[in-house]
Amino acid sequence: MSNTNCCTYSTLPKIPANLTTERIYTTKEAGEYLKVQPRTILSFITGDRPNKLRAAWIGRQWLVKESALRDFLTENERSESQIR
Repeated sequence: MSNTNCCTYSTLPKIPANLTTERIYTTKEAGEYLKVQPRTILSFITGDRPNKLRAAWIGRQWLVKESALRDFLTENERSESQIR
């Protein structure tokens, strides 16, 4: 029997150039980022609203990119005239 380990790398594979390293948030972390409860984040993702929060269901949880949080904030900003 061989002593080589079939499932490990001696060096890590290179990350493709088109893949960016971006912060990924759970619903709890996204809630802390936006200062709302995690269940509010869930309603932003799954609720019936025109501008949903983009997220991916991976494993058993929703994951949200930092850029999706920023986009969501920008899309849902109200000008002062809309608030009054």
